[in-house]
Amino acid sequence: MKKLFEPISLKGLSIKNRLVRSATWEGIANPDGSITEEAYDIYRELAAGGVSLIITGFTSVSLHDYYFGGMMRLCDDALIPQYRKLTDLIHQEGCPVITQLALGAFYREQKGRYIQTEPDEMTEEEIRLVIKEFTEAAARAEKAGFDGVQIHAAHFFFLSRFLSPAVNHRKDQYGGSVENRARILLEILSGIKSTSPDLHVTIKLNCSDFTYGGLTESESLEILKLLDQAGIDSAEISGNGTSVGGIRAHKNEGYFIPFAAEAADVLSCPVIVVGGFRSFDTMEAVLNQTNIELISLSRPLLREPDLPNKMKADPSVISKCVSCNACYSSQAEKISHTGALLVGTYDNFTDGDPSEFLRNLNNHMPTAKENKLIFIEKTGHTYQMKNQEVADDILHQLEVWKGDETCHLSKQKFCRRNQQTAVSPAE
Repeated sequence: MKKLFEPISLKGLSIKNRLVRSATWEGIANPDGSITEEAYDIYRELAAGGVSLIITGFTSVSLHDYYFGGMMRLCDDALIPQYRKLTDLIHQEGCPVITQLALGAFYREQKGRYIQTEPDEMTEEEIRLVIKEFTEAAARAEKAGFDGVQIHAAHFFFLSRFLSPAVNHRKDQYGGSVENRARILLEILSGIKSTSPDLHVTIKLNCSDFTYGGLTESESLEILKLLDQAGIDSAEISGNGTSVGGIRAHKNEGYFIPFAAEAADVLSCPVIVVGGFRSFDTMEAVLNQTNIELISLSRPLLREPDLPNKMKADPSVISKCVSCNACYSSQAEKISHTGALLVGTYDNFTDGDPSEFLRNLNNHMPTAKENKLIFIEKTGHTYQMKNQEVADDILHQLEVWKGDETCHLSKQKFCRRNQQTAVSPAE
């Protein structure tokens, strides 16, 4: 019988229980990817909270990745000492740490500017450059003291889009069949294994894109089998449309369980499942009713970084996270202070429909090619955006949440209203 709080060994890792901190977007790094004191404080608190393994937030492998502001990066050797400080403070609490290596989008240099370029438009040389960036970032992670790396191939960021038949229509060896679309992942895995064989290498993958023409569950399972055969050390199951609202203990927890259980039945590597867990007994039941080995948490650890310690002391403890998704408004809190937010690649906003802009933002699917700094200021009950007034009912996503309690990320205030501000995934 598996227990939530028992030691478990993975390739290169010895961990004290089966609870993993899933990579969670913070958005508080400096533009060059260096780490702020605020981030150190967040990870110090997480490591002391009893989780057995931390996967750090979205860490870009490229200096010229402009998909988000505030990304951590492992694109330069000069950053290694800062990340060594991060791994040291986490290790001091007896907690291993994995960095999530990611790419928001690929940007091609044209006449001194960097233009977002979709998979169909990339040359094979550019694809090889991305593979090289992941491999080199993993080598830096090892030098910085990380115990492993996670290849982020979920949530419709670059690798996820490359895998998706809704986006990738290439006619060469990197397009068409599932095996061809997955080739980039297999070559990244091979590169990391060749240069950093001691690292634990895990993958985060959508069980489905949940979008018309996108990656299906059967295709995702086929990709996982290919990765398993190629030597992936573990796999974390997620999906597009993360951070489901209205999650309640013992009622609707664990929305990716069915696919994760199916994957765990056919893969030789350990399977980790994320998505909507709130109670000890539900998590332990999943472990014992399936071949899933580990449970990962995101939003509950924003609300209570010490939730694992609380559950270990008292298994009846229920997460205080109410799935309101107000943690997504941490960027909005910064807007309220600075008046500006680099939201991504929306160069046609001023000529377009603001509601369409918000729909694109919420779907993590920017369609334009240039970066814009969108200035937002509050004026009574409206926002002014590029001299356009937009009513609060359109931009309520960017409101600063009000409440009498705080969540972990930036001590973000939250309320219990079930409204979503989906700028980046937490589960």
